[in-house]
Amino acid sequence: MADTTSSKLAPSHRYRSFPLNLTVATFLTLGASICLWLASFSAPFIKRFYYLRVDDQEGVKTKFGTFGYCHGGEFEQCSSRSVGYVAAMMTPIGGSQYRYNIIPNSEGLTGSLVLTPIAAGLATIAVIWLAVSWFRRRGALIGFLLAFVAAIVAVLSFILALVAFVVAHRRAKRAGNPRYGAALWLHMSGAIALLLALPFLLLAWLRQRKNARQSVVTTTTSYRP
Repeated sequence: MADTTSSKLAPSHRYRSFPLNLTVATFLTLGASICLWLASFSAPFIKRFYYLRVDDQEGVKTKFGTFGYCHGGEFEQCSSRSVGYVAAMMTPIGGSQYRYNIIPNSEGLTGSLVLTPIAAGLATIAVIWLAVSWFRRRGALIGFLLAFVAAIVAVLSFILALVAFVVAHRRAKRAGNPRYGAALWLHMSGAIALLLALPFLLLAWLRQRKNARQSVVTTTTSYRP
């Protein structure tokens, strides 16, 4: 009579820690991608999202976003959507209105904001890859690398945006009342979320490697007379 027994680790035991790290990392990366996409589609796409808003003395509002700006009072008009634009304001000097740039080399600095949707796209690809890896026993390394590159691009683009709009905030005080908008905080949140996701992804990958080595199934067959 043959009695065949198979000893192997239960899936819930083998992958208990890996899904936890992977789940946290996936949701952090997903949240980061959403924040970065919202920042990317700030004014002139979505008028309520902007990096900087300046209210002049006549109540006219100017909102600066990723690919342009919106200007006006009750009825706003937006610029054409382009990579890099001139961020300028009008200021009264001696009874006349003068136009001046509130961001030095504004076309270059605002043009660097194109890195924001690039980071958002990389984060989105990372989320898709991590979601697929839930149903596989590998893939965390590629997700980690994608999120790592996305984090670098997001942090770099946020630093450039911060430099541009902090300078703009100071210069715009001559023309009116400047205030930072939601796009700046969304951009910052996306970059931070990606940075927080990296250690979880690294732990998930290390756990995955360990589980792969321990996944050898031992089959013992014994025969009874």
